[in-house]
Amino acid sequence: MPKNARSRSTGWLALEFVIGVLVVLLLLSIHIPKRQWDGHSEKEQVCRQRLENIYFASHFFFQKNNSFTEDMAELLQFADAGSLKVFPAGFKLDRLTRSDSGIDSFMVDYFDPSPLFMHFQEVPEISYPSSRDSVVLEIVPLPSFNFLPTTKYTFAAESSISVAVDDRGDQGKFLLVGTQGLLLRSQILADVIEVPAANYIYNIPIDDIAKCPSTESEFQTWINVRVAIVGEMMGTLEDTVPEQSLSSSPLLSSIVVYRWLKQSDAMANATLVQEKTFDVVEDSMIISWNNTYLDSISAVLRIEGKAQLATAIYDSLLEDIELVENDFEPMWEEIREGSYTYMNSLKDHPEFITIRDNFVNDFKMEIATQILNNLLETARTTGIITISESGIINTSHDSIVFYSDSDLIRKRLFTAHTDSVTKLFLARTDIKELMSSFSYTETHRVARVDSTGITIVCPISGAFISPKRSFLEKVFTVEGEANHGNVEDGDLSWSDKR
Repeated sequence: MPKNARSRSTGWLALEFVIGVLVVLLLLSIHIPKRQWDGHSEKEQVCRQRLENIYFASHFFFQKNNSFTEDMAELLQFADAGSLKVFPAGFKLDRLTRSDSGIDSFMVDYFDPSPLFMHFQEVPEISYPSSRDSVVLEIVPLPSFNFLPTTKYTFAAESSISVAVDDRGDQGKFLLVGTQGLLLRSQILADVIEVPAANYIYNIPIDDIAKCPSTESEFQTWINVRVAIVGEMMGTLEDTVPEQSLSSSPLLSSIVVYRWLKQSDAMANATLVQEKTFDVVEDSMIISWNNTYLDSISAVLRIEGKAQLATAIYDSLLEDIELVENDFEPMWEEIREGSYTYMNSLKDHPEFITIRDNFVNDFKMEIATQILNNLLETARTTGIITISESGIINTSHDSIVFYSDSDLIRKRLFTAHTDSVTKLFLARTDIKELMSSFSYTETHRVARVDSTGITIVCPISGAFISPKRSFLEKVFTVEGEANHGNVEDGDLSWSDKR
């Protein structure tokens, strides 16, 4: 019996040991991955703060030099060695009551002279120097910017002054200041001071600011530019057929003809609008169709022996005809009312619309054809045909050489027009002969390069897994960190707010 007891006791101890190990493993499998995820989140936040603050440094560099640099060491050294003048924050007041009401009430806000981030507490401090009939508002800097001077605004009145905070969510917090009488107001601006730039332009500690906290490698930077490209073609009329004629280039000849057609169409449309052709045609058709409508009614009336009424229905005012029969006037009014209804309905009548539009389009085609012939004659007379196209490429500074290639510019700016209308006119005999008589030269170039800003990018590519993990972190591993984001020309990739 004692032997069995000892055996069961040993078995229970082993089981309890296994259960204990499993419990520890379970706790570790929860705690260690969570700790790693929390670490990833913290590093992501730090990385993004550093990215944004490097942009603040680039903004300061641009203000002083009117240019950008992608050299991280130069950028940070310039901010570290520089200084800047800081202007005081100031109050903004919006009156809430009429000035002649005898009661003053204001919504009070303030502005930070920095365009990048706030250096002051969200709401000015409120103090009452003596009693409730005087109030002092003070714009107080955040603890990390306690070297900044404060601006004050004083209110005084003969009655009690009330001050309340108006929280408007995303719009911010404002102060509401009012009294039952008039307020005496005065702003006491702080002095302009000069401070080391690094103390003012950053809102985080700058230790290792140039490095991603996960990879411990420097952020990637490049200057963004706007490249203006131009493509030009000059065609010259020759006495003899040139070896390189416009007709030998389907690309250029299609562009020339397409432009002529587009210009002819635009000028024809302008003529129609100027002469109000659409309205004239529509009004004329309405009158004509209405007369036909009245003719059919008039014919019936004549058969019925109502010749006088048959004539009167064409007179909209009944001024020239006096109806003899007493019952004719109500009939005349009914017929005229039906005529007005008929005319108003014509604009929605499918057949009327088709005839009207066809007539206007035919008239437009005649005008456009005449304009096109004039353009052809102008080309023959002047002996010159030109094409000029321009475009903008937003890219990085080190890509300027690539986008300066003439063949690339030509492909980006010159596009062949293969639509059926352009092809039809290209095949016209007079246009083919004209294209064959022109030689041409092309130029493709970069007209201008403007710097637009700087991009700062987290160096993580793919999924980053730290090589400094502990044994347990390797056992209970989690997915690697993704790229934390970038700042491009001041826009944060992780935020919709700009």
